Parts: sequence; structure tokens; C-alpha cells
Amino acid sequence: MEQLDLSFYLEPPELTVEGILEITALAPLSMVASQPGTYFRTALKPPVHMVYGMIENALGWHFVPDLRKEILKGLAKTAKKQNRKNNAFADHPWLQGKPTKVALTNYFSLLQYHLEISEADDPTEAMTYDDLWSMHLKDQGLSGYGGSRIYDYRLEGLITALRQSRSAGDSKITVGEGEKFKQTELEEIYHLRVGNVHLKTVQKGYPQYYVSPKKRGFVVPTSAYRMPFKATESSYQLLIQAIATPTAPTYLGTSEGWVSIKLAEDGR
Repeated sequence: MEQLDLSFYLEPPELTVEGILEITALAPLSMVASQPGTYFRTALKPPVHMVYGMIENALGWHFVPDLRKEILKGLAKTAKKQNRKNNAFADHPWLQGKPTKVALTNYFSLLQYHLEISEADDPTEAMTYDDLWSMHLKDQGLSGYGGSRIYDYRLEGLITALRQSRSAGDSKITVGEGEKFKQTELEEIYHLRVGNVHLKTVQKGYPQYYVSPKKRGFVVPTSAYRMPFKATESSYQLLIQAIATPTAPTYLGTSEGWVSIKLAEDGR
């Protein structure tokens, strides 16, 4: 496994480099800042934490929350040892291993002390619209069976029979839980057209998630977003790396919200 270089964190957060990050939307954006209810409301400009996430994704930093916290504490501990004589940062949260900027989704960036990003101005013109978006949800019950379009080919005969049964308004073949439903192997139900099949049998051929259509807002900006930033020299080099050689497409919000990022010409 390739080792990630996070040594930028060990240097004091002296923000000596200034510039402007310019983000141009290549597709409609849906930048939802928190987990919503029935409606995904988009922000009209990129939330700062989402831009941090985009940069980290471009750098190939993918950490689950618990690992991210562990990494932050480890980096802070090492930085504290190396900078114990630097009184200027003795009480700085950089050395405490506690994030000061946490998104409503509980995401925080490892870059937050060494790369300070300011919000873009509100767009003067932007087209917005609502659309249906497929949300993937985990479920081990009937929701997964009824809501996923991906399943084992051995279920094709059963799925077809169920659809025909519903169209005819009968219940010659059903899927459910309880004593009357029979558990069997997938191969045995391929040609089944009548009977009660236990949900656990069907689950063997379904992923444990289902798709639910949700109403989601989108914005189509007419100009680039300009976000001023201050950085240490090391984190600035990481930003250049993320722009020049991203490990993945750069996007905001949904994975379809592709964007182009660059340093503005009137920046550094």
C-alpha cells in the first residue's frame, strides 16, 4: 500500500502564501451541506468543508471517520513533540488534535490549520431546478428486495413471475417472512412460478441496499466561484498537486457534479 505523506501537518501553521482558488462547474451542482429529510436543498455556492473534501479526494486521502480522528491525534502528538519550544503556538488547536471546523456531516479536514479557505461571493446569477435523484440506502428487510435494480441472475425467473402475478392481481407467488414462507437455494427457485418464498432466500441474490428516489435541488452557475485562501508553503504545494495531478475527478456534491479547479491568474 502506498504511504501518504502528511508531514505538512508537523510544520507550524504560518500562513504565508495567499491566493485565489477558482472553481468552474462542468455540470449542474447539488451541494447539500447536511443530511436532509425528504428534500435535498443545494447551496448556491460551495460550502468550504466540501472544497476541503474535494482537495483531499484529489490527493487520494480517503479515511473513515474513526481513522481520520486517530490520524489527527497522531499527527498532533508528533507535532507537539517537535514544536514544544515554539511558544507562539503553545495553545493552538493544531497541537491539540481537535478539529475546530466540523461540517454538519461530521467531516473535518486534516488541512484546516494549514490551508484557510474563505467562502466565495454569492452568485449574482444562477439557474436552479429540482430533479429526482437515486439515493442508495442500506436495508436487510423487504425494502432492499423491492428497491434495488441489481440482483443475481438466478432470481430473474422469480422477479418476472412476481411482476406477472401483481399485474394479474393474484398471489400465486409471494415473498415474505414467517412460517408459511420456505427457505431454499437460489437455483431451486429459478423456474418457480407458484409458492411462498422466504425473504432470506431472496436476500442471497440482492445487495443489502436499495434505491429510493429523492427530490434534489441543483444549481447551474454562470461564472466561476472564486475562493480566497491562505496557506503554508507545504500545504500550498499539496494544493498545486491536487490541481495538477488529481487521483480522481474533482467534483462537488454528487459524484456527477464535476468541476474544474485552478489558481486564479490574479492569485499568487
